[in-house]
Order: sequence, then C-alpha cells, then structure tokens
Amino acid sequence: MLKRIILHIQRLLSKSYNKPLPLGRWNIEICNEKINNKIDLANEDHCGTCSKYLNNILNKNIKK
Repeated sequence: MLKRIILHIQRLLSKSYNKPLPLGRWNIEICNEKINNKIDLANEDHCGTCSKYLNNILNKNIKK
C-alpha cells in the first residue's frame, strides 16, 4: 500500500517538473517581429496613457 502511494506521488511530481511553464509576455522570443512588438507594448505600459503607440498603430493600419 505504501509503495503504491510513493509511486503515485513520484508520477505526479515527475509530470509537473517536466512541463515547461508558460511565461506569457516574458517568454524568450526568437522572431524579431514579436520581440519588437513586446518592446513597443512594454514602452506603452511604462509611459502610461499617452496613447502615442495606439495612434501610430491606427495610422499604419489606415495607410495599408
């Protein structure tokens, strides 16, 4: 009985340690476009509600 409990715990622990954690916005990106987008979003978050970034994106979409 104790052996089964230990095996169960080992399986649970091994599965949880092998899964990569989703880092979301802090994930390391390889694509330059994604990197630049993250930089722009981080700058917008830092600056606050100046909405300069939003206006630039809207102007680019209108030009397309």
